[in-house]
Amino acid sequence: MKKNDDKTMAEGYKQDGADEVSVQVHSKAINSISLANTDAIVQVNNESDDPKDLAVTVNKFGKHARVADKGELHLAGDGSAKNVMIDVAGNSEFDLASGAVESIAVAGTAALTLGVLNAAGDDPSTTLKSITNSGSGKLTMDVADTTALKTIDGSESSGGSGITNVHAVITDVKGGSGADHVSMMAHAASGVTVDLGAGDDRFRSGAGHTDSRIDGGEGTDTLHLTSSAGYTYTPEGGRPNSATIYSNFEVLDVGGSAEATYNTALLGVGSVVVSANTTGTGSVTLMNMADGMGITVDGKRDNTAVGAGGTTASIVHTMPEREPGSSYSGELAVHLTANGGERDTEEMTGGEATLTLQSDPEIQTLNVHSNANPGGTHASVSARIKPSAGNYHNKLEGTLFGARYEVLL
Repeated sequence: MKKNDDKTMAEGYKQDGADEVSVQVHSKAINSISLANTDAIVQVNNESDDPKDLAVTVNKFGKHARVADKGELHLAGDGSAKNVMIDVAGNSEFDLASGAVESIAVAGTAALTLGVLNAAGDDPSTTLKSITNSGSGKLTMDVADTTALKTIDGSESSGGSGITNVHAVITDVKGGSGADHVSMMAHAASGVTVDLGAGDDRFRSGAGHTDSRIDGGEGTDTLHLTSSAGYTYTPEGGRPNSATIYSNFEVLDVGGSAEATYNTALLGVGSVVVSANTTGTGSVTLMNMADGMGITVDGKRDNTAVGAGGTTASIVHTMPEREPGSSYSGELAVHLTANGGERDTEEMTGGEATLTLQSDPEIQTLNVHSNANPGGTHASVSARIKPSAGNYHNKLEGTLFGARYEVLL
């Protein structure tokens, strides 16, 4: 560790596994700190009379190729920073514990997984109000229970983000030009505004809110819904529930959805994916499916056990009534893909896709495409018993022309 009047660096310091502070820094004038090649627990005590901004540079701080644990940076003292700027020079993962921090600004060129906790480091922050990201590396954060957080602005970022558990206090979320993935835990009482920006983004939500506005922005964006509650609203002077809170999404994912009805024409999507089991006793109804719009079921991969995983979906497919004199192709494309787990064997496979389909009466032909991405890549699976694509069997069943069918593919 090197120290001067205003800057301290902990480099190459490896903690011994105890949950105790590895490095303590005491200062009345510290305004920057650099942490590199370590998973140390570092505490900075700023004893100045007034809070000072703190610039933090991290380069392989926490989990990376050389260390197993995430790092910890604790900020304490009467002068503990309210504003923290983090420059990410090398992939890092750490928790920032502070009872004073109100804003965090992330920049740099590498990936960062960041947790923001209270002063004791045992619960999410209750002081953090805003997060800004302008970096070119991916930012990953779980913001559950950060009870003061209101805004997340990544509009100047290009590395993408993974922001989970956006909650009912947060009112504004912006993505950048990278692939941003945002999941909602709850919408704010007055609604939330989300603009994911450019890039192939993904937004996941359960029940929506009629005052929320969620924009996928440019790119091929996926809207992942597990509930159809609150996804429409009544525009001023318009018909009841004739508008949707979602815009500029190209793909609808209903994996994990309970029994629900989604108006695909209103949502403006061009394709539908099922990435996880549909739940409940009923089916997911896809209304107003355009002619030529297909359905894809992706078997969910599970690497935890042999023969685990898979996706089972129940879908009702409906099309809008034909205009007089118009016609439909009468065809529906169905894509089923098995994604094997790394512990699969040729005798025990998992990750298959199973679809129960009630198609619109206009459909006369099902064009079924069945594929498999074999697993068995774990070191415990010998070459002799590794599975091939032919060991995986997807399943399609349903009704066509009033007759029941079941096909193992």
